[in-house]
Amino acid sequence: MTIQDLLKMPKGMKPDEWEAELKRRNKINDQLMKLSTERYDLLDAIDVLKDEIGSDRYNKKKSRLSEVEAKIEKLKASL
Repeated sequence: MTIQDLLKMPKGMKPDEWEAELKRRNKINDQLMKLSTERYDLLDAIDVLKDEIGSDRYNKKKSRLSEVEAKIEKLKASL
C-alpha cells in the first residue's frame, strides 16, 4: 500500500481492512480490463460476420457479447 492509498483511507476503517478493499478493487479492475478486451474482440468479429447474420458463428459471437456486457455491468456496479 502506498502513502497515497493510505491517505485515501476512509475514517473509521482500519489499515488492514482498507488494504483488503484495495485488493478487491484491483481484482475487479483487472477483470474489467480482460472483459473489455474480449468485448472489443467480439465486436470486431461481429463486424466481420455481418454478412452472415443468423449463422451459428454470428449467433455464438452475439450471445457471448451479451454475456460479457452483462458481466461488465455487474462488475461496475460492485465498484
